[in-house]
Amino acid sequence: MRITTFVMAAIEQPADETLSELTEEELPPYKDIPTEQLPFVELLKRNNWTPLHVHYDKALCHVIVEVEDIDSVSLEFQSRLAHADGDDDPQVAHSLHYIESKLNGKRTRFISGWESHSFATITESDEFAKTILLPTSSWLYLLYFEHFLHHKGSVPSDQMMPRLLGNLWASTGNEVPYNKELVQIRKL
Repeated sequence: MRITTFVMAAIEQPADETLSELTEEELPPYKDIPTEQLPFVELLKRNNWTPLHVHYDKALCHVIVEVEDIDSVSLEFQSRLAHADGDDDPQVAHSLHYIESKLNGKRTRFISGWESHSFATITESDEFAKTILLPTSSWLYLLYFEHFLHHKGSVPSDQMMPRLLGNLWASTGNEVPYNKELVQIRKL
C-alpha cells in the first residue's frame, strides 16, 4: 500500500512581491515526520503566511492510496483515510459514502470524509495513479473540493467526474441536496 496526501490550506493574500517568488515545495511523507518537526507550519512561518481558518486544525486533504485489492482494506481504515485521521483519532463516521469506477478491470474508489475537510481516492490501478491521478487529477479534485465547500456545493465544471465528486461530497453533508442513486453507502 502506498499513501500520498495532497494538502491545501487557505492563507491571507500575500504581498505581490511574495507571490512573484513562490515555488512549489515538497514536504516529507506524513509518517516520516518526527514529532518535533512540523514542516507545514514551518513553511507558513517562513513565508509569514497566516491561515484564514486559524481555529480549524486541518487543511483540506486529498489522500491517494494505491493498493492491489480495495477489498483487502477494511472499511474502517478506508474511513480513516477519507478523514486523514491517524490511529489515535476517534472513529466518528457511521458509514462510508463512495463512488466507484472501473478501468481495464481495476477499481478506483472515491470516498467522502464526514466531519473533516478531506476525502480519499483508493485505486487498484498503478497506471491510473501514475499517469492521471498523481500528476494532475489529485490537485484538480482538491481545487474542486475547495470550491464546493466555499460556494454552497457548486462545482465549476460540467464534466462527469467533478459532478460525481460534488454529488458524493454533498452526500455527507446536510446543506446541499444530492442524488442518492449515484452514491454507494456501506455501514461501518
